[in-house]
Amino acid sequence: MTTDTAAAWPRIEATIHDDGTGEVSIGGSTHQVQAEDLPAARDQVRQLVADTARKLGRPVRAVMTDPDGQWPLIVKTDGTLEADETAEARPRPRTETPARTAVEPARPAAAPADDTTAGEAAPPAPGPQPSPAQDQPYETRRERRERQSFLTQEQREEPATQGWRGAMTRLGIRMSPSPAERAERADIQAVSQHWPGPRTIAIVNGKGGAGKTPSTVLLAAVFARYGGAGVLTWDNNQTRGTLGWRTEQGPHEATLMELLPQVDRLLSTGAQSADLAHYVHHQTRDRFDVLRSKPMELASAQRVEPEDVDAIHAVAAKYYRLIFIDSGNDESDPMWRRMI
Repeated sequence: MTTDTAAAWPRIEATIHDDGTGEVSIGGSTHQVQAEDLPAARDQVRQLVADTARKLGRPVRAVMTDPDGQWPLIVKTDGTLEADETAEARPRPRTETPARTAVEPARPAAAPADDTTAGEAAPPAPGPQPSPAQDQPYETRRERRERQSFLTQEQREEPATQGWRGAMTRLGIRMSPSPAERAERADIQAVSQHWPGPRTIAIVNGKGGAGKTPSTVLLAAVFARYGGAGVLTWDNNQTRGTLGWRTEQGPHEATLMELLPQVDRLLSTGAQSADLAHYVHHQTRDRFDVLRSKPMELASAQRVEPEDVDAIHAVAAKYYRLIFIDSGNDESDPMWRRMI
């Protein structure tokens, strides 16, 4: 049973609001959620929690709170959900509109007729018929929208936050966002998605100084800021790659050369994601990791073979959902060719 295999650790709680914003707490680490609408926010939460389940290799328990109530769920590694039978759901009840009761007025007694035969009752006078309005509820009948579940609730658009429209909203006059702000929100929504399985993106250009390294850093920062953790940049360059120089250094000086001897251990079943902290450099503001090369060493001193590229990628794909590879300029280099 899934209930038996889903552990209570890490503690996962998610809260989303009518405006599509919210937050997810996973083991004490908070991730902000900002979506175009409430269904999209629910999908972001589901994918973020499913990503945690995949990293742990097992289902996880989570408590989801939305405008419709509180829902204890079990999230599987493939993103599917089922109710957590060990906890009680707390839906918010709907308020039904009372119907007006039509009161029939008392019928007047029939007056005796002179020509009534003795012992024969006179037929009662017909009472007033209820009008169509009296037969209807107090409010005009209309189709009610069905109350939907945690994953399918509709959502209002968040008011403007930018430009003069945003200024008016802050003054208390709710304004809809401009087309430019809507387009920006759509872009944020796009880069906030989580996809099944790891994705690898190589940034390539045969010319030096074309902006490959800044593009790698910016892409990783955007996807990690809006989509959450699980993003790696990898300096796949034997000829003095500068990705490490242009990013924040961790509390060590490790590079991919120190990671290579540990590949078998990191791919074993006993390895944990925290073990990678010995070899990658976390960007505290932008929330992605950097696997450096050694730019001060000659290529002959840090020769990496094609099979080493495969080994590094296997480790990266196990622990990260997005891998951005910064390449060098030598298209004949076996390391470059294996990356492609």
